[in-house]
This record gives sequence, structure tokens and C-alpha cells, in this order.
Amino acid sequence: MYFYSIRPRHVYISSTFLVLFLISACADIAATTSSNKPLICSGNPYKQASAELAQMAVEDQSDRTEDQNNIDWEKVSDRDRERRQKTQSLLDRGCVQSAKDYDNVALIFQHGITIEDYYQAYILSKKSGDLGNLDGYSLMALAIDRYLLNQGYAQLYGSQAVPIKETLGSNEILFCLWPVWPDFPEEKRQAVGISLAEKEAWLMRLNNQADNTKHIYCDVPVKMPPKGIFENIW
Repeated sequence: MYFYSIRPRHVYISSTFLVLFLISACADIAATTSSNKPLICSGNPYKQASAELAQMAVEDQSDRTEDQNNIDWEKVSDRDRERRQKTQSLLDRGCVQSAKDYDNVALIFQHGITIEDYYQAYILSKKSGDLGNLDGYSLMALAIDRYLLNQGYAQLYGSQAVPIKETLGSNEILFCLWPVWPDFPEEKRQAVGISLAEKEAWLMRLNNQADNTKHIYCDVPVKMPPKGIFENIW
């Protein structure tokens, strides 16, 4: 199963495990920048690393700009994994420093395959936004939605679409928006440059439907997103 999201782009766990996971995830990320004491990346090595991150981000998006029915997702998945490995190495060396660096790294992890990847994308994109890159907050929203989707929760921002099962294997794969939790304020979407109406319109464009609302939202059961995971958001 693959997911699709636009950029201005089920495992069920207990709440106890979720808290433990978040503590562990934050500790792992903190270790990368503190206890492991990565090498200081500066001068030409940093410039080269930053350029490499930027190029990987371009390649990530290039893999997803073709006609959705013609993408070889298995090959894309292999390239995504290679990009994550290279990116993690640059993180470990302390070569992720600027707001744009964090933005590029977050994009690569956002296209990961585990909830750890998605949560790391959330942390990294938020860091990018906090450093002054407002686009980082838009990517943060995508990472949050993907994190929630992959655990059977409703999404908050409406950024994630998944293939409609009935169309898999056909000549034209159609997508539906993963259900959105109704109590999440629209103003919080707008604060990161997203609106639910825009996402619904994007879904119809993705499906080449000019005026058809039949398959906008997926008909699947979802759980209420747990509160307290994403600080000052939900």
C-alpha cells in the first residue's frame, strides 16, 4: 500500500506504548546531536552535504511527479530507502544545520515506511519552521497526518490520500482522502498554509475528476487522534 500527499505531498497501539515510543524517539534524536557527539560539519564539507541534501529532495519529488498510474512504486521505495540512509549519515555527522537542510531531511523521512520515520519527519520539519522556514510547518502537517494514518487514526490536516481498493490493478487507480477528524480547527490548517477545501479540490484533480465528489473520503473506520503528542497542535 502506498500513500500520496501534496506539498504547498494499520498498526494499532496502546496509549501506554505510544508514550513510551515518543520518549524513546525523542531520546534517539537527541542522542544524534548530544551524547553521540557527532563530528562538526563546517566549511566545504558542510556546503557539499547541504547541496547533497538539496539534490536528494529534488529527486524525491521527481519520483512523484509522473502520472500516478505509471509510477513503479517498488523502485521508488528502494530509492527512498537509499535516501534515508544517506540522510541519516549526514544527520549523524552534524551536517544538518540550516532551516532548509532540516526541511530537505524532513521531506525524505516523510516518505519513509515506519511510524518512527514519520515522527522524525514531524520533529525535523518543525525545527525547520522554528528556524524561520515557514514551508517547514506545511511539511510538518503532512508528517503528522501520515503518522496518524499509519496507526488507524483520523488525520488532522487532510493531506493524505490512499488508493481506493476497488481500483487497484485497474488501468486507472483512484484515490480517496483518509478521513479527517471533524473537531480539528480549520484555523490551525490555515496557519500552516492548508485548507480542507483545497485538499478536496486537489483530490479531485488527482483523480482527474472535475466535479465528482463520490470518492473524496475513504469509507473506513478510524480512531480519534490521541492528544498531547504534537505540542500546541492537538
